Amino acid sequence: HGTSLSNPSPRTQNFRLLRNRNLPLSTRIAGSALILVALGALTMIFVEEAHLREVYFGQRRAHLEEAFHFNELRLTQAIDTLRSNARFLADTPPVSGIMRAARNNSYDDRDGNTNEQWEERLRQIFSPFLLAHPGYYQLSYIRVADQGREIAQLTSRNGQVEIVPPDRLRSKAGQNHSAATMEMDSGRVHLSNIDLSREEGKNDQPLIPTIQASAPVFDDNGKLFGLIVLCLDLRPLLQSAAFNLPPGVSAFI
Repeated sequence: HGTSLSNPSPRTQNFRLLRNRNLPLSTRIAGSALILVALGALTMIFVEEAHLREVYFGQRRAHLEEAFHFNELRLTQAIDTLRSNARFLADTPPVSGIMRAARNNSYDDRDGNTNEQWEERLRQIFSPFLLAHPGYYQLSYIRVADQGREIAQLTSRNGQVEIVPPDRLRSKAGQNHSAATMEMDSGRVHLSNIDLSREEGKNDQPLIPTIQASAPVFDDNGKLFGLIVLCLDLRPLLQSAAFNLPPGVSAFI
């Protein structure tokens, strides 16, 4: 039989060391008990920490879900109100007055107003509306004829309403909201996707995330005459949805 030349394992060395020291049995038992107590305490600490972590994240999750639900309701309400306001503006008397005047050489023989008088009354309604609703930053009346040229456009910035002069009014033909609204029935409103506001092919500065509501305007014969387009500035709603989020948490609309 050969003799092994390999070194003894650390476990064997420790056993021999304890045996050689001739430690009393009570001491060895006490030491083992202390080790078991320490392991038990560490296990309890780990379990309690995991429980507290789960409770904390559960509370945070519930808080965030409540906040997101609240912001969802706010956004839904804002969009519903946008739809209602676009329909309301499409039914105001100057909108139909301009339509009648356009059919009769710029004169409305029913109410005795010229086209210019109706346009002035339209601006008198649109301007205070924008002042009373600061979330809307642009309001337009677009005629389908003449390549979708604007009849009127008003913009609102920092509590001031600007009436765009006639030489700056533009054609809106080919825009997505125009094409989609032209296929809608009376009383319906087309809502655009959320997008950045653009004028003359460029994004407005500062960037304005926007939803556009477009309401069709029909004449007495059921023929589409024009569109009312109302633009909602979504920045306050989106900033509210992302307010006070903890690090690493994002909100998506």
